[in-house]
Order: sequence, then structure tokens, then C-alpha cells
Amino acid sequence: MRENGRQKRYSVKNMFSQFGCLSLVTWVPFSIGSYSKEAFFREHLQITQAIAKSRRCLAWLLVPWFVLGLATKVYTGPGETWVRFQAGGVFYVVFWTILVLVVWPGVSSATVAGAVVFVTCCVEVLQLWHPPFLEWVRSNWSGQLLLGNSFSWWDFPPYFVGGLIGYIAARTVKLKGDS
Repeated sequence: MRENGRQKRYSVKNMFSQFGCLSLVTWVPFSIGSYSKEAFFREHLQITQAIAKSRRCLAWLLVPWFVLGLATKVYTGPGETWVRFQAGGVFYVVFWTILVLVVWPGVSSATVAGAVVFVTCCVEVLQLWHPPFLEWVRSNWSGQLLLGNSFSWWDFPPYFVGGLIGYIAARTVKLKGDS
């Protein structure tokens, strides 16, 4: 690609925050001669290292969200019913959003958060259906955690809040594919 008679080249800049966890992969155009093989591989290595660092940070973010999500299921105290049955939805959506981004780091965090909210809403509606194989899955604690066991319209707002928090958490740790 030529611009003003000069070869246009793209370079990668990695900027790391003071915590060392946040990385931003940006493509900054500037004009210089053609790419050398070494420059291409050096740039590719920088991108790969930035994505790997982001994945590690996201993987560590899974731990507190998982623990807090499980804690809502055994919580006793003020607002116990709300915490057990609705608040857990926030942690559920955030956990799945971050997990999907750890597995597929090249996908936009907005796309993943939206897809996770959509699938979670579908799973909620699926709770209205009671075929024998789903009842068998829901008969144990892990099946209830994964698929739930009773439909409630009040479960939907926490899913959307969880999607927003998951998106913000993922954007905090910039991944390739986000704008």
C-alpha cells in the first residue's frame, strides 16, 4: 500500500500499565521502508506476548468471580433470597464472559458479553421446559448451578448487569480484536 509516494507500514506498540497486567495492542501507521523479515517476526512476537499476558490476567480474574458466584449459593444473612437467586446471575455471566475470552482472545469483548447474555437468557427460558434428560441434569447441585432449576423474570436484569461488568472487565485487560 502506497501513500504519498512512500511505503505505508504498520507497527505494534505495547503499553503496559503500572500494574503490569493491562496491555494495549495498537496499530500505528507510519511511513518507512519495507518490512524486513526480522521486523515482521519481532512485531508478531510482541502481539503474541501481549495477547498471552492479557489471557493470563483474564484467567486470574476468573478465580474471584467463580468464588463469589459459589458464595452466593451458600449465603445466609440479610437479603438471602435475593443474593441466592438473583445476584448469582451477575457472577455467572461475568465468569462465562471472561472464560470465553480466555479461550478465544481474538473475539471482541462486546461480542462475547452480548453472546453470553443471550445464551444465559436462553438457558433461563429453557428452565420452563422439563424433559427427563434435563431433569436428570438438574437433579444434582452442579447441574442446578449450570442450568438452574426454576424460571424467574427477575433473573434477567442481573444477567444484563453481569454482561456489562464482564465487558468492562474484559476491556480493562485489552485484547486483540477490540477497537
